[in-house]
Order: sequence, then C-alpha cells, then structure tokens
Amino acid sequence: MNKLSPAGFPLRLLAYLNDKSLLFLPSATVIFFISKNDTLTSIWQGIIILLIVVIFLFLFGMAYGVFFTYFFGGDLGKLLTGLRVRAQAGEKLPFNKILFRQLLSYRFSWLLFGLGFLSIFKDPNKQAWHDKTVDSNVFKVQPLLPLGLITLLVLLGVHAYFLKTSFDNFLNNPAKQEVLSLAAAYNQSKAAPQVSQQISDQQKIVVELVDSKEFDEALKAAQTMLQNSKTDLEKAYSYGTIGDIYLVQGNPVEAKKSYLESLKYSTKLYPVYSGLSEIAVDEKNYQQAEEYIRKSIDINPDLANSYYRLGIIMFLSKDQTQAVSNLEKAIQMDPNNQLYKSDLAKVKSGEQATPLQTDSASRPVAPQTRAATPAPATLNYTQQDIDDWKALTDFADKNLKDMQIFINNPKYDQTKVQRVNFLLTQMKSIAGRLYNKMQKGEVLTVQDEKDITIFDEDYLEEQKLVKELFPQP
Repeated sequence: MNKLSPAGFPLRLLAYLNDKSLLFLPSATVIFFISKNDTLTSIWQGIIILLIVVIFLFLFGMAYGVFFTYFFGGDLGKLLTGLRVRAQAGEKLPFNKILFRQLLSYRFSWLLFGLGFLSIFKDPNKQAWHDKTVDSNVFKVQPLLPLGLITLLVLLGVHAYFLKTSFDNFLNNPAKQEVLSLAAAYNQSKAAPQVSQQISDQQKIVVELVDSKEFDEALKAAQTMLQNSKTDLEKAYSYGTIGDIYLVQGNPVEAKKSYLESLKYSTKLYPVYSGLSEIAVDEKNYQQAEEYIRKSIDINPDLANSYYRLGIIMFLSKDQTQAVSNLEKAIQMDPNNQLYKSDLAKVKSGEQATPLQTDSASRPVAPQTRAATPAPATLNYTQQDIDDWKALTDFADKNLKDMQIFINNPKYDQTKVQRVNFLLTQMKSIAGRLYNKMQKGEVLTVQDEKDITIFDEDYLEEQKLVKELFPQP
C-alpha cells in the first residue's frame, strides 16, 4: 500500500464546510418553500421549525457520519474533497472505533473553542484530539481540491438565497399586532408587517398624504409602492393600502376591488378583512361583514378591538346575544376600555322586553334640516321627511368616512374617536333603514320610534365629542 499523506487543517475545514452545507440543503429547501407559500402566521413558527431542523440535523448527523465513514471511508464532504478516514497505519478503521470517534471523541475536540481541531496545525501527524483517541487520521487519497472549492461556493450561494428569502418571508408574515386601519398601520410602528425599507418609506409618504387629505397624491404614491413591491406580501400590502385610501376617500367600490386583489397575493393580512367587513356593514350586508371580521379574528385572535367590532356588527344585525357575548369578550381582553363598557351597557339596554317610550314633542332634534318625525304606527309622513332621512344617512356616511383617518392617531383621544365612530355607524344604520322604509311607503312602528330616539341621542353625543376632539380656535 502506498504511503498516504495526512490532510492539513485547511483541507479538512473545506471538507467539513462542504459536508455541513450538503447536510443542511434539504432542510433549507423545505424551510424556503414553507415560508414562500405563506404557511406561517408568525415568526415564532419559523423559529420553532428552525429549532426542529437543528435537532434533526444533530441526531441525523451522528448516524450519518458513522454510516458513511464505515462504508465509504468518510462523509460526503470528505469524499468530495478527496479525503478518507483511516487508522494511523493506513488500514480501514474498525466499526467500534468509528462509532467512538464520531459519537464521543469528536465532541471532545470542540472543547475550549475547538482547540482539539486547531491542534492539527502543530501535531507532527496532523491529528486532531478525536483522531488520537482511536489512533486514526484523515488522509489525502485523491487531488480533488478544485472540486471541493467549486462545490462549496455553489452551496454557499444556494444557502444564501434560500436563507435570506426564507428569513424575509418569516418577517413578512403578519405578526400578532393590532392593525385596524391605514392610520393604525403607520402611526403605530409595531402594527405594519415587516417589508423592505423602500416600501416602508413609501408607506410613510402615503399616510402623510392621507392625513392631509391629499387623496389623489396618496393614490399615486401607493401605486408607486405597488410597482416597487417584489414579494407577494408586499404586493398584498400595497393593494391593501390602496383599498384603505379608497375607503377613506369614500369609494367603497374601488376599495373592495383593491382588497380582493390583495387577497390573491396573501390571505394572512387581517386588516384587509377588517376593511372588507367595514364595506359590508356599509352595504348593510351584516352576514358578510360578520364573515370577514371572523376571518380577521381567525388570523389574529388576540385583538380586543376585533371582538368589539364583531359585537357591534351583531348588534346591527339584531343578534343581541352574540353582540353581548363578543363585547364581553372584548372587555375581558381589555378591561380598562371605557368605550367597550359603555357600548356593552347600551347594547344590553336593547334587551328590555318593553320598548322604550318617548314623547315625540320632548325628543331632541338632530340636524336642523330634519322635520318633526310623525308618531309611530302611521303612514303620516311627507316627502320632506323622506328627504330629511336621506340627508341624515349621507351626513352620517360622510362623517364616518372622515373619521377613519383619526383612528389610532396618537394626536387624538382614542376613546372619544372610537365612540364617535360607533355613534356614526349606528346613526347611519338607523337613518338608512328609516329612509328606505319611508321611501317604500311602509308603516312606522314603535321600534322605529325607539330607533329615532336612539338616533337623536347619538347625534347630540356625537356633536359634543366632535367639539371636544376638534376645538375651534
């Protein structure tokens, strides 16, 4: 047998890096496709998967090292680099020594920051500590250094792409944070999904334009953001942003189109479902509004405000039991929120068996344009009454849309902002229903009289809160 030359530290390091790169490649590929397909809902799931992969690699690596060394004389990295593990005398190493070398003594060389491996530099036989424990060594049997270098460069390139893309996708998955509107997504830095710096900067421009009500410029900026979006999540977020702008602008048709386009790229952005739910409420399609807000909750069940919204939707759809249940859930999650408590009390008051009776003559009038509404259980209303309730519907609708940009804006008292938002939503629902009923010539009932009273009270409270939120100089 020809005398074999022991491999030095650089060549053994090259073999080691090749082997670990090859060993990790299948796992990196799996992680890449999981993240790319938007399976994860939070970065913690990605971390858990990585931990599982590390544990798997550790256990598999030990068995794999023993198997390949016994049957082929070395692991894949050594085979690619032309190296083999042999006894110091050059013959094949027995199985019991391979087992001891791979499972126990190999760990010994990692002690003291890998000092056992560095000993190769000074050892006359170029043996590491784990080599000495079983009288083995790593020998050069083929001149495959160029192949080993090329293989390592290719593997490092593949890993760099896979790992960077996977990590970006993990970050881009929606974390469990409260994002309820366009204003929230930008005024709270923790709210927006992690996107590239370029997209993030453009988002800030968009919200500044929306805050100043420059909607046309905001749409142009959002379109630019969409053009610069590279990942599916960035495209989904850009379409969602465009939908938010249209919604604030009072264009629910285009807003809905943009939201649905966003869902083609990602179904994990719960603010999109929140926007669609708001549009469904505007369309008085409370069943669909409920479906959308429940999808938002399915994605992120930790937001008290989502349960609050669901409670209000159930209240508008006349399901008092579900309304109370969800509002109580919101309070359980956010026990100090006075808005939730106030609205729960108001919703519960609607469960009274006897409808609330109020003298029409003493009822406060809402906007000055409204004529006196006739007594219930009558058709005695005029075209002016119909026109007035149409004007009140438009009044509530316009103000409701204007209020959206103030939600979660730290400059304004959010308890009052949310209260105004609720009042306007309820006013719009009542006014729209009464307008449609009068337009069809239907008889007004005692329940209608009760709703009119609620509208009047809501209007007075809304006007008071608006003055407090936006004091005139």
